Amino acid sequence: MPVTVVGLSQPAVALAAGFYHTCAILLDGDIECWGDNVRGQLGDGTREDQTTPVAVQDLPDDTAQLAAGRYHTCALAIDGDLYCWGSSSRGQLGTGSLESSRTPARVTALGTDAIALGAGEEHSCAILQTGTVRCWGSNRDRQLGEGSPGLYSIPQLVIPNRLAGATTPYAS
Repeated sequence: MPVTVVGLSQPAVALAAGFYHTCAILLDGDIECWGDNVRGQLGDGTREDQTTPVAVQDLPDDTAQLAAGRYHTCALAIDGDLYCWGSSSRGQLGTGSLESSRTPARVTALGTDAIALGAGEEHSCAILQTGTVRCWGSNRDRQLGEGSPGLYSIPQLVIPNRLAGATTPYAS
């Protein structure tokens, strides 16, 4: 049965749910998160679980989108900056390191070109203004769209389908 989330400081306009945590973008663009925080995925600077929403620290208050993975969270600012926090054991923060962060860390390799984002269990992806897609984190099952399995802590260009221009039985 659904329950009302108690403790948000303002009305929520968007949500993202991870493995055992949830985050909300509030009306003013701030983010508050609650739930499991074993890897710092709530972004409040601690690893303490929270039963009520807590503010994400050190994040611009102009958030446009959120995405949550198993133990990490990412936010896209209106200006195109992308920030991630929580576990980076597989490089899913995109900071060039496998070191986790309890507060938002900017994904500097993307510049300010991101327009959309997504997160999986141990990976993250962004669509850029050019229409290209870059992904980072675990590529164990080739979920990054990059040719070889491994860990990628810096955003990788998704390899376009080499058959994209080929004629298919369904093409007219």
